[in-house]
Amino acid sequence: MSDDMDILLIRFTKTCVDEFAKSKNLKTRKAFSYLRDFKGIDFIVENYFEEHVLPMEQVVQDLTEVCQKYGGNIQ
Repeated sequence: MSDDMDILLIRFTKTCVDEFAKSKNLKTRKAFSYLRDFKGIDFIVENYFEEHVLPMEQVVQDLTEVCQKYGGNIQ
């Protein structure tokens, strides 16, 4: 990945964590830990090109489903 691509991915990941936290009424740190533990961060990295063009509500829903698949229990 190029440096520019790395920056875009980092910004998108931060936005995803922030939006996930807001939608689930979590502190940002708790949301990040949850997404990391239940493969949400991996999902963002692996699916950046598909996810970054979707509405953020859909991205949050996708993250919720991925995390549930790997044992997360946040609805």
